[in-house]
Amino acid sequence: MFSQSTEPKIFVVNNCDRSQLLHLLHRHPEIRGVVVEAPSASALRGIKAQIIALDPNDPRECISACSSLLARGDSIVVLPLGAPTQTAHLLRHDDVFIRIADASRVSVLPCWLSRHLDTAETVIAGTVLPPHQVTVAGVREELYRLGAESFSGRTRLKESLALACIRSLKKRLFQTVVVDAFKDDLHLNGLKLLATALTLADWMRDHIPEQRIGIVLPPGAGAILTNLATVFSGKTPVNLNFTAGSSSIESAMSAAGIRSVITATALEAKLKNFPWPENKVDLPTVLQGIGKVAIARRMPAILALAPKALAAWHGMPLEGGDKEASLLFTSGSSGEPKGVPLSHANILSNVLQVAEILPTDILGSMLGCLPIFHSFGFTVTLWWPLLGGPRVVTCVSPLDATKLSEVIGKHRVALLLSTPTFLRGLLKKATREDMQAVKMVVLGAEKMPVDLAQAFEEKFGCPVREGYGLTETSPVISVNLIDSMHDLKSFPGQLSEKRGSAGRLLPGVAVRVTHPDTGERAGIFESGILSFAGSNIFAGYFQAPELNRVHMDAGWFKTGDIGRMDEDGFLHIEGRVSRFSKIAGEMVPHGTVEQHLHEIYCEGGCTEPQFVIASRKCDQRGEELVLITTTDYQRSDIAEKLRARGVPNLWVPYIIRKVESIPVLASGKFDLREIQRLAQSAE
Repeated sequence: MFSQSTEPKIFVVNNCDRSQLLHLLHRHPEIRGVVVEAPSASALRGIKAQIIALDPNDPRECISACSSLLARGDSIVVLPLGAPTQTAHLLRHDDVFIRIADASRVSVLPCWLSRHLDTAETVIAGTVLPPHQVTVAGVREELYRLGAESFSGRTRLKESLALACIRSLKKRLFQTVVVDAFKDDLHLNGLKLLATALTLADWMRDHIPEQRIGIVLPPGAGAILTNLATVFSGKTPVNLNFTAGSSSIESAMSAAGIRSVITATALEAKLKNFPWPENKVDLPTVLQGIGKVAIARRMPAILALAPKALAAWHGMPLEGGDKEASLLFTSGSSGEPKGVPLSHANILSNVLQVAEILPTDILGSMLGCLPIFHSFGFTVTLWWPLLGGPRVVTCVSPLDATKLSEVIGKHRVALLLSTPTFLRGLLKKATREDMQAVKMVVLGAEKMPVDLAQAFEEKFGCPVREGYGLTETSPVISVNLIDSMHDLKSFPGQLSEKRGSAGRLLPGVAVRVTHPDTGERAGIFESGILSFAGSNIFAGYFQAPELNRVHMDAGWFKTGDIGRMDEDGFLHIEGRVSRFSKIAGEMVPHGTVEQHLHEIYCEGGCTEPQFVIASRKCDQRGEELVLITTTDYQRSDIAEKLRARGVPNLWVPYIIRKVESIPVLASGKFDLREIQRLAQSAE
């Protein structure tokens, strides 16, 4: 397999179980030694290889034993620290393999061992590294890449989204999948969802000739049925952000070739400035016209036919892969909204990734109140339930905290997916009784304010965790977890979360870091611009070649976010490139300045955003910081307190502008475009 000059002697692998290790030893009989952390050594008794226990505090005995094997011409495999577990697909590696490679002058081979039966390769080998090029960061980066390659090889990702939904819903024909809390607690099981969506799909084929169909609906049974039917019809759903400006909406519809929009008259009446196209379809009217009898006629075939036969009978493609399954538009928080086509494989990948770390059997129900035009709501609260995730209880608005509290308590919701902006409303309105069934809260879209999380946990007794994702990544990249969900307490030394981090990467996500000024590659433990690769990463922006030249590189998506990984596998987001200012040649992070101000002025805890940092051009220093705030602050007081904390003078806001409220988008993110406008016009 390898030439003599590059033949590896040290195999460094991901977190694996006994059966995976046996497979590797069978495939590579030259491996005669297994290096494992001392507390886990007993789990490997009986393996036909020398078990070499590693004490990270004193590895000399381990290094000596490995050197003896290597001197005989044998090879060794080095396992990560900690016992095997499903929750952490890549645990910390001790640097012992570097010391062994250096002492014996032998090469290192990172290898990924897959535990999934539907993966084409069970062992994927990386690039052989000579001893002088081996670093923990470099090996870990290569293991992430190999993990993404392994995940992308799963056969399930070749299916069409339509077939995958049929397969999943057929397993839950008589189980409730969707509860619409707005429509008198309407319950839809797998059979009703399939029958209604298949019938509506036929209507779409007959009445809407375009490939892409606009959808303007709030979270609820209607939005779920419409998206499902659109996919069943072989067309592409485009969920439009009806909170955006009319010019942005018109631009999106024109670019996507949308001439038909499915909505509801009740919502239409509230959207006074929406630029409706000629063909405006009222969903309740269509469903009434189809009738219950026509829907019921579908049920015998649904009950009788296998998933592939049912899909073929309705003319659906069985394979999806890289074909467009959806078109979303970004929130436009820092500029014009961008079109993001997501493929069948993108959506299926992200749902599968989320499902592997958030077990459905424990999280029996989730709240679906996030906008469907937002990728978090689209993938996680719409497609995940349809593809086997928890039962979703929908509510039309994330802002109606009183109604949400009632729904959460009544339906005993276990999982809340929200943003900091929306969570603040629940903190004010909900009672501990409302939240008694909640097992976990996951926040995305914005950096999680620590005091908000602490206040929520203290009031309701349920853990709040931070995650990270982007529309372009379908969207979830990483998330913090809770111990009780995976019984991590039985695995000493492992962590389910790190407060302040965005959590561990999902299985199948690869990461790399580049220097923000030079664009050169950096180690993943260094701070820089984050790029991601994997089957959940989109292929490029819609009709935007210039953007793609900046952000896409042979399957890698350059995010524009500044961050780093740590050795335990947790991702740390430090800001966006657009949220840094270059003042007198120094890069000043807006988020870090905000954090200092928060710690100074919100010592008792303030759950509402009181300030945000922006910048504007300055002839003398290039840029200067502007503090946008809802509170009266004196610059002299701010400067004195920041300097007392050791903050450089360049980081002190030069201008303070008071506003009534901090601008935010419907997604809960800061409206950076409006904030920047306020900064530019500040006196």
